[in-house]
Amino acid sequence: MNTQQTHSEQYGLGRSLLYCCGQFGGNIVNMIATGWLVYFYTTKGPGHEVYISSAVFGIAFMIGRFVDGIADPLVAYWSDNTRSRWGRRRPFLIFATPPLVLTFILLYKPIFPAGSTAITVYTIALMGLFYIFFTLVMGPYLSLYPELVPDSNERVRVSTYMAVCMMLATAFQGMIVPKFVDVNSPLYLGYFKAAVLAGLMSLAFVYITAFTVREKHTQAPAKSEASYSMFQAFAWTLKNPAFLIYIVSSVFQYIGFACITASIPFFATRLMGQTEGFVTTIYLTLFPGIAVSFVIINMLTKKFEKAFLYKIGLLLLALFMPLLYFVGRVDLPVSPVAAGIILMALMSFPIAINQILPMAILADIADYDEKLCGHRREGMYFGMQGLLQKIATGLSMGMQGVLFQMYGKEIPSAACGGPDCFLGVSLLGPIAGALGLLGFFIFLKYPLDEKTKDIKRRAA
Repeated sequence: MNTQQTHSEQYGLGRSLLYCCGQFGGNIVNMIATGWLVYFYTTKGPGHEVYISSAVFGIAFMIGRFVDGIADPLVAYWSDNTRSRWGRRRPFLIFATPPLVLTFILLYKPIFPAGSTAITVYTIALMGLFYIFFTLVMGPYLSLYPELVPDSNERVRVSTYMAVCMMLATAFQGMIVPKFVDVNSPLYLGYFKAAVLAGLMSLAFVYITAFTVREKHTQAPAKSEASYSMFQAFAWTLKNPAFLIYIVSSVFQYIGFACITASIPFFATRLMGQTEGFVTTIYLTLFPGIAVSFVIINMLTKKFEKAFLYKIGLLLLALFMPLLYFVGRVDLPVSPVAAGIILMALMSFPIAINQILPMAILADIADYDEKLCGHRREGMYFGMQGLLQKIATGLSMGMQGVLFQMYGKEIPSAACGGPDCFLGVSLLGPIAGALGLLGFFIFLKYPLDEKTKDIKRRAA
């Protein structure tokens, strides 16, 4: 029996799905926060005013993500070295999920007047707490992945399951939540009740993972063996050439793509001229292509290295995102709605690559780190990724807020006519594409051979 078969038996479909429940549970609140908070706080809607301006929200979001990012390596080191009869990671899932859910719900229940200094301070503080608790749950959760799934090829399979769960969380955010917040929908609940429902779902699914998954390494190394500090662990990640190339590339790509993800309600209502409920149609267009792409990617990884396929995904996404500029702005052979739908369908394949392969690539990098340093420090790698990607997300929201404030995000009206009203929304595509292209060129230098888990030696 070969090694891959052994690993497949050790971590089969049932246990993979139990583990992946945490991916759905943790990310359902994250996706709703990313996709709807900016719209909720900066757009007048049924029962509420514009709470804060786009620029102020961008700053608030950026500060919240920076605070959260600082927590990532701290939580990573903490979970890598936790000693508990429950293991290193599971206690975080059990005890940090309830406050994560509570802060998420409170974000959709502002208690101070719209436009006041108090609402700005309240929003910044609550965002910081929400994302800190998100890190306390999802950092240790993701750190389980390389430990539970040691085989490189099997990682793509389990990563696909995780991507499916992520897609389901995205589907809930993009297809169900619009119906909950659209006053014309028969499913209308309003933002607060929708947040309560999503929060309870999050708690249930994270707890499924927390109480069913069993860690292989239930104890951290003995204190006499733990010969590295948090700062040493932090420095080692940046000395790992494979991680350095991967993470710098990822950050540039992430800044642009996070802007696109957070702006889909604006694309629906501004570029395509539809209501908030049309966000559901956009996601219905994306998901079939993504689902088919998952199957194709798993087949392609049997012939090509993960890094090669990831490069293709980076390039395609960088080429497609700038085309958003033309939707609703120039005369095309098709309507703005059709143009937007076609473009979303084209992006489904590179988006699927971006959902599956980074996890597996980072797990391989953590294996290489063990060869270098002799420690299993998965948490620090996922923590460093979280730190830098959250800084990138904060920068993306700050960039979005500045673009909206300077160039406009309004629906054309008597006071403002034509596509110049939402030029700030249109500019997101070209800027995201340029950042993604920079990430692609950086990743061309990725040096790790996934078969040997060692750096490729190039001839001088």
